[in-house]
Amino acid sequence: MKYFFILFALAGAIAVSAQQKPANKPGALPAPFYKGLADSCTGIDVTFFTSSASMSLDNRNVRFFANFVAPYPVDKNPKIKQDGIIMWTRNGAEYLTGKIYFSGDSSGYLIFERNNKEYVNAFSPQGAAFLQTHGKKQ
Repeated sequence: MKYFFILFALAGAIAVSAQQKPANKPGALPAPFYKGLADSCTGIDVTFFTSSASMSLDNRNVRFFANFVAPYPVDKNPKIKQDGIIMWTRNGAEYLTGKIYFSGDSSGYLIFERNNKEYVNAFSPQGAAFLQTHGKKQ
């Protein structure tokens, strides 16, 4: 009986560790879409809600700016408000839109929706700091 309990506990631990993220927890933007931010987009428009600031970038600045979006997921914080919106465009047409959230001096994330799925990507510390600085300007 003692060995049965140990075997049962071990099997349970293996099953728990083998599970992926919970089904309701969003992951990062899929690789093809993430890669498209830098490789195929030709413009970015950012509008901040906390000020009257906005910015538009094009061509090689888009590739540079895409590095501000980390390829890994981050947990959402339901206590913070949306700080802005960002839209990547390809030859004038919308490619992908994200909601901007800042969760600290040098942290934040984007929430993307694509094909009825939600994805949450972190900002790099440099990206969050850059956007927060430019979002405060009026």
